[in-house]
Amino acid sequence: MMTSQFPANSGSAKVAGLLSSFSLQLKTDVLKAHINMHFLFNSLHTLSTLIDDDQKMAKSFLQKFSDVYQYFLSDHEHKIVPLSVEMDCIANYFVLYKTRFGIHINLDVQLPKA
Repeated sequence: MMTSQFPANSGSAKVAGLLSSFSLQLKTDVLKAHINMHFLFNSLHTLSTLIDDDQKMAKSFLQKFSDVYQYFLSDHEHKIVPLSVEMDCIANYFVLYKTRFGIHINLDVQLPKA
């Protein structure tokens, strides 16, 4: 946790707040990178298994993986993303997990009708 050495009534307090915000964002970015690294390696392991077992499924898996990773790398942080785009990403992401875990994982999405 960052502590401020600046007096609360100075302009430096604003700088301290910005530094604190930057620190929090940096920690969040590091965590995201760590999670993405695990996702990447787990997906590549699944793909390597599929290449030997089922090449058609491996090709489909690779396409879904490519779509999901492209979405992850896109800058959505400061943009409004349509729900349909988010749902497509979730569907593709789930296909990757379903391929990996089989019958041990399910997803039930229920959205209110517009």
